[in-house]
Amino acid sequence: MKKNLCELMKESESIIDLEDSLRESGREFSNYKEYIDWLGEQWDQISAEKINRVLRAGPKESDFPTLKVELDGIEYQLHGIIHGWPILLAPGWHLRKNVRDYISQKMGSFHNPTEREGYLYEEGADHLFDLFKSQELEDVKHTMKNSRSEFKNIGKLTLSIPTSIFATSIIPMLFGLAYLYSKTITNPKSSKTRGLLYLAQKALNDERYQSKLAEFSLAEEMPQPFNLEKEYLSDKGSFRETMIKSVRLKPDLATAEERSLWTSKELKTYANRKKIKRLHYLCGNGHATEIAYFLRHPNYSFERLEEYRQRKNK
Repeated sequence: MKKNLCELMKESESIIDLEDSLRESGREFSNYKEYIDWLGEQWDQISAEKINRVLRAGPKESDFPTLKVELDGIEYQLHGIIHGWPILLAPGWHLRKNVRDYISQKMGSFHNPTEREGYLYEEGADHLFDLFKSQELEDVKHTMKNSRSEFKNIGKLTLSIPTSIFATSIIPMLFGLAYLYSKTITNPKSSKTRGLLYLAQKALNDERYQSKLAEFSLAEEMPQPFNLEKEYLSDKGSFRETMIKSVRLKPDLATAEERSLWTSKELKTYANRKKIKRLHYLCGNGHATEIAYFLRHPNYSFERLEEYRQRKNK
């Protein structure tokens, strides 16, 4: 009797092992893009009912998105939020003041040195929230894949300028269309995409929906590390990755998953150095389950996954 996808995931340690198991059961793929597309389609079907349950339930009045991980006597609380885009780049995709104030107050309440409780936040969040600059983790800066020479860095930056001009023109349009479309959604349960757009817009305007969006993400994501590995493979060399790097003028920008791995190590280092018992971390919604996985699996490396991607690209 053939095992279903969930059973195979439980027996696999990575997306690579999972493909091997699928091949043994008679399912083969011509390339890794076909594989991850198929995997995404299959998981959409598996997670559909969980997603609908989230969408059917209303928001909780006093809830803050929190994913807890307890390790070696330390409690890590990961607060994954949607923070939107700057208003000039993406009209309609920015946080309202009430949501910014709510998140600032919640994070501020976690600063209790006498109780060995503290917080950190991802790079750039201080521009949105009223937080101590000293508590910023520069996850972008410290994971940049710097070229071997300054000349190469300048060359990469110069070459990215035309793409950056194009990206800064098209991205606001794409997000603008998505914003207009989100306003026409009357039945978010009709598809995962509609549900995501609906909740994302709600969360930017109403603080109660920040936790609802986090709940949605937990429902629609594959178990880790399969989800983060699928995202890594989907983004590497993609149009989306090129646009993000170009609009930020950072041609050596690391992937979100690589930044999550770096962050998990920094959280552990900080907590141990400061002798903290409860450490909170504010990050983008997509990082929370990744960081939670890396906290539990500190020896994870992307080397095997990158070798797999390069081999399958040939």
